[in-house]
Amino acid sequence: MRVQGNKLLKLLRASRVFWFGLLICPYFLSSTVEGSDTNKPSKGDLRVVNLEATIVLRSMQHFSWRSEHLPPVDQDVVILVVGSDNCLFKERLSFLIELSDAKVQGRSVKVKTTESFEDAAKLSRQDKQIIYIVALKTVSDHWDTSKLAKRAGLVVFGQGDSYLKRGLSMSSVVQNNRLRVSINLRKLKNKAIKVDDNLLSNRQILLK
Repeated sequence: MRVQGNKLLKLLRASRVFWFGLLICPYFLSSTVEGSDTNKPSKGDLRVVNLEATIVLRSMQHFSWRSEHLPPVDQDVVILVVGSDNCLFKERLSFLIELSDAKVQGRSVKVKTTESFEDAAKLSRQDKQIIYIVALKTVSDHWDTSKLAKRAGLVVFGQGDSYLKRGLSMSSVVQNNRLRVSINLRKLKNKAIKVDDNLLSNRQILLK
């Protein structure tokens, strides 16, 4: 566990500069990230999920929310991971958050999960501590962005290019053996999210 922690810490530190342009070798690209209920995910699957978890965490450091769109400072902000989590996305993201003591404008970050899109849509309307939703590949076929809460301050990240052009704020995309991020600036602006100029200047960002 300590060895794994050291590796992830090195990844997190390196990501401060290169996190949007992380190289994935062809072996990783040949495997699927979503896994299945009966098949154990490969090491390649888990490595890709590590990178995507890092993307989610680091993106939060480049966004600014209006105070009225966040819970009180003494309450946690919540990242909701949606879908069958065979590759342990929640576990890996939670580990990185704990390791880096990540906060959002002074608020601690907590990760919750649900396998059902319907439950996620309901939670997005009921729980205003949720400011970030991660849609896993395993729930892509059931995803309907129009059913999520319309409130400002809610960011939605999709795992994989199946979420492109489906009204999400962000999604991960593989291009030329690199894991990149597609960002919908109009969507973020409509959600009253301010994006750091350092993020926008990164060449690995695909702006829309």
